[in-house]
Amino acid sequence: MLRAGRAFALAALCTSLTAVGIAADTTTSAAPNPNPNVTLIVGAAAKHNAHGTLSANVDGMSFATKTKTYKVAKASLQKVTVGSDTKETGGLPMTAAKAAVPYGGGRVISLFAHEKFDTLTVEYRDENGGYRGVVFAMPKGQADAMAAAAGDVSTSSPAQPMAAADRATDPGWAIQVEPLDPGDTAVSPAFLVATYEFLIEKLQDSHKFAMVLRSGDANATKYPKLLVLKTNVISFVHGNEEQRAVTTVKGWTKLRVKMDIQTSDRRSVLQKEVESNVRFYGGNMRATQTLASSMGTLASNAKAPE
Repeated sequence: MLRAGRAFALAALCTSLTAVGIAADTTTSAAPNPNPNVTLIVGAAAKHNAHGTLSANVDGMSFATKTKTYKVAKASLQKVTVGSDTKETGGLPMTAAKAAVPYGGGRVISLFAHEKFDTLTVEYRDENGGYRGVVFAMPKGQADAMAAAAGDVSTSSPAQPMAAADRATDPGWAIQVEPLDPGDTAVSPAFLVATYEFLIEKLQDSHKFAMVLRSGDANATKYPKLLVLKTNVISFVHGNEEQRAVTTVKGWTKLRVKMDIQTSDRRSVLQKEVESNVRFYGGNMRATQTLASSMGTLASNAKAPE
């Protein structure tokens, strides 16, 4: 009976792998430019996980969806970084397939249901001098060519910020968010930028501040009541989604930070350590979104001076 059960599980496994179309070929395709196989994970005020075409040349970079095009001039680029990660393939059919296989066969499917991909992290300044970042995902082996096409940005000068408007009379407390400081950790730029952008969105959605300002934004001088949020990364463990899916006790992604909110004249408002983990299912980048959500809630509920 046990042998029959194992044979059934093996047959179901093979059938499931075929059903979700998992291919054994892992060769890397050539890197096109423009690249039509790109996903914008976060940034550029675009919808999360928007699919589109990314192009890069001596004039800068642009990302085009079916309805909108986002452009960054070469002079505004600050840093372009290549990274890598893994993700589960197959979507809902894969989830159903794993659930249908008995005797733990679903975990075996997970061994075949993950693929590596490249990340491309772009950091730049907007027209007001504000710091911004975008994280892209694309097929493995294609990000290096895109970064090379963007050219050397290490010597690029930031865009000149626009002159700030007159100071507001008393609009309430505004908050300016500084980029995350990685410290001595090995946290990748993709995680830093994604956390920053998700945090900006969370603070804006809270409607608790007169304005949410990015680091370097010249408009900060408009607000006499200004809070400054700084974040230092304490520890980082880049987990493995494939390991989590197979064992459920290994491969965890962990990101721990210390957030510090002060007034512009350095009066302390909040100091707090915050941690985010991805322990079971879900991509490694999910840690950035949950961390930003916790940080945004703490910042929004912090009591500012009278």
